[in-house]
Amino acid sequence: MRQIKFRGLRVDGKGWVYGYYSFEFERGYHSESMDDVPPRCSYISNDSDCFEVDSGSVEQFTGLKDKNGVDIYEGDILKAHGEVVWNKEEYRWSCIDLNWNDKREVHDLDYLTSEFEVIGSIHENKN
Repeated sequence: MRQIKFRGLRVDGKGWVYGYYSFEFERGYHSESMDDVPPRCSYISNDSDCFEVDSGSVEQFTGLKDKNGVDIYEGDILKAHGEVVWNKEEYRWSCIDLNWNDKREVHDLDYLTSEFEVIGSIHENKN
């Protein structure tokens, strides 16, 4: 069974924190679909502490590790493959090929043949 965990960048600028995700919405906000509602505050808690994190930086663990044993998260950049994303149409983790200018080439992580290697994340490698 896959471990459910998240990471996010701390709002105090002290890097990533890993653990459980929770959030708060603005009071009185109502929507038919919560997909388009940004949280007011996001938190990641581990076994001993809770930290406020940038809501836009929260990423989920895919359940996969790279060839070096590093956990692969949504938003990670994989060498020779691209950005890890959740494919809503097929309900699986995929990779957007960053070598294409239109970013439409999508590969399912299950079918990529070479070994994965995390070389950064979209939050650390902003180009």
